[in-house]
Amino acid sequence: MPDSEPPTVEVPSGNPVKFLDDPADFLLTSGLLFEINRRILHPYGLALSVKVDVETDKPTTAFAIQIWDNTDDPEGIAFEDETFKAGLTKFHTFRQTQLRRLAHRLIGLGYIVQGAD
Repeated sequence: MPDSEPPTVEVPSGNPVKFLDDPADFLLTSGLLFEINRRILHPYGLALSVKVDVETDKPTTAFAIQIWDNTDDPEGIAFEDETFKAGLTKFHTFRQTQLRRLAHRLIGLGYIVQGAD
């Protein structure tokens, strides 16, 4: 498959959707991978993971994403304390950069998370 720019997609607002060059790295560095796992997947015994090169501590490819299945574990999955603290710090840092966006979303749409009170 030749390397090429991913296509842009027009959404109803008329704004083109951009694609991240390295979605796996973005999920790791922003803390979003941590938060998706903590809030959504871990309680169900699932985990989204990124394959990381042990020497560079970077994703092996832009599409190095896997889902673990521990659904047979009645307690689900939990982070170790050190990993939890590091992930939460990354996510809170990212969230701070997004507060203005969240405020605009609340004003413009009446909600931040669709379908939530």
